[in-house]
Amino acid sequence: MKKRLTTILTLSMLVLTGCREKNIVGEELVNKAREDYGKLDSAEVVITDMKTGEVTQTFSFNYKDDGTMVYLYNGYIDGKPYIEYNDGESLYIKNNGEITTSNSKSRDFKKFTRKKPHPDASKEFILLVKDSIDEASSKITESGKQITYVYNADKFRKVYRQLGEIKAFSVIYNFDKDGKFLNFIDTCVIEENGNDVEKAFKVEITEKNQILRIDKPEVFK
Repeated sequence: MKKRLTTILTLSMLVLTGCREKNIVGEELVNKAREDYGKLDSAEVVITDMKTGEVTQTFSFNYKDDGTMVYLYNGYIDGKPYIEYNDGESLYIKNNGEITTSNSKSRDFKKFTRKKPHPDASKEFILLVKDSIDEASSKITESGKQITYVYNADKFRKVYRQLGEIKAFSVIYNFDKDGKFLNFIDTCVIEENGNDVEKAFKVEITEKNQILRIDKPEVFK
């Protein structure tokens, strides 16, 4: 089973994290966006395919009073519909019509908390791997500022091999005129059947600190 895009991005951050002494263009803004995201009490991540305009994935989370994370993921795996819900006590998954459940007594069950959040709710979700950046640039746009990092594709190939042969990879971070984070866009070029195919996804963080509860979807009741 392929990992969903959000997790792959986060894994690449964890695997490739390194140290780079010299500052890079826009680093302060990107790091602030990362820190702010990691401190949220709740949010919804919306991922849109830039080519089709289709929302391909959503990830919503919040925390209970005791710090336990509740999350709901909707998307696709291997082109098939996929839903995942975890309330800290039980995990429900619907994958291509098949429903499976597990609970805290199950060996593979994972409970996430404010101190140890789901990777997609941690600051690492907003990608920044300084040692892997080949080019960094910044420009003023109508909405504010745009920062672009072109990454060394060779360093991502092992992490992204499930997607195919990575030929190029870059991230655009968009900020408004006050420096407030708006979204980021991942673009990668993958070799498929001898042809280079570009895939681009816009990632938006919405409903910040606005989600009071996430109920179990009807499909799992």
